[in-house]
Amino acid sequence: MPRQTVNWIERHSSQTRFWHFANMVFVFILAITGLFLFTPLGHYLPTEVMLWGKIIHRAAGAFFIANWLLWIIRKPSDFAHTLKNIFKPWDENDKNFMKYFFPYMLNADKYHMPRQTFVKSGQRVSDFSMYFVLFMFAVTGVVLWIGPTRGIPQWLFDFFKMGHDICFMGWCILMVFHIYLGAGIFPVYGKQASAWMFGSGYVSETDGLYHWGQWAEEELASGENVLEVEEGLTPSQQLKKNEMKKVS
Repeated sequence: MPRQTVNWIERHSSQTRFWHFANMVFVFILAITGLFLFTPLGHYLPTEVMLWGKIIHRAAGAFFIANWLLWIIRKPSDFAHTLKNIFKPWDENDKNFMKYFFPYMLNADKYHMPRQTFVKSGQRVSDFSMYFVLFMFAVTGVVLWIGPTRGIPQWLFDFFKMGHDICFMGWCILMVFHIYLGAGIFPVYGKQASAWMFGSGYVSETDGLYHWGQWAEEELASGENVLEVEEGLTPSQQLKKNEMKKVS
């Protein structure tokens, strides 16, 4: 008797998941080293440690920018898709979602949220803010890297240094929400949320319809990004099994 199957929908491609993971690593290194380079904490460290911290900070910054550029060059369609979702016109569902967004975050069981597309309206606001902060991080960081010794006026250097600090504070605030939603802390998403970006990249049909109803219905209708998973298997296990069938 054939095993029953459950539909899973792909939310994030392997390339997008790698890009996100690399971003996380580089930004974490930048945050730790930046705390000592741009705050009084650095006064308690030896000069050699601060020198190495500056080298690591600059190297991580270069890799961070390169990671974004490679993503845009290698998969411009993904980047265009991201921008399209962020700047997509809002409908009544989007407006109503934002109306109850913060109460929903604190007491999700009390609210039945409107159906959403691939990116919820609340996430559009968060993504735009995050991308803007990271872009300004890169711009101000490059100016600080050039520095007064290479032709940047001291007043402009100080201005961009203040901008770099403001970006860091904004990033810290945004990361609180980002981690709350994506690390399995938000009860409605639960532990499976981390798998959407760090695991297989697939979301179950049930979760897809609940969280992104309009998007999930469109994906299920097209069937292009839908994976039939045998009962008892994970999407990753099913993908491996499918590959083995192709090889044999």
